[in-house]
Amino acid sequence: MAKYDDEFKREVALYVSETKGCTAKDAADKFNVGISTVKKWIKDETLLEQPEIEVEVEDEVEEEVEEVKEALVQEVAPEIEVEVEDEVEEVEEVKDEVSDEDELKRRRYLRYMGYI
Repeated sequence: MAKYDDEFKREVALYVSETKGCTAKDAADKFNVGISTVKKWIKDETLLEQPEIEVEVEDEVEEEVEEVKEALVQEVAPEIEVEVEDEVEEVEEVKDEVSDEDELKRRRYLRYMGYI
């Protein structure tokens, strides 16, 4: 019967490999295991591999995130479209007002200059 499960062994091996300046002795002291045991776990490359289950879960989460994004876009898009149409109408109104004012200024100038 194994004294330590693979998850614990992986945790110790990852701690040594990912912690800057960490030695097998440091990990052995921290996790209360023998130095030779820690060295053996570090050499066991299968411990450092991530289980495939986690990758599948990540893929499922990514798919769900994409689905939620798409749903939000479909829900919000009509509202945004209406807002954009309203903004376009406002811009057109302002352009018309500016054009009218410019025309009025032009006519006043021409009248002032005596051309009209």
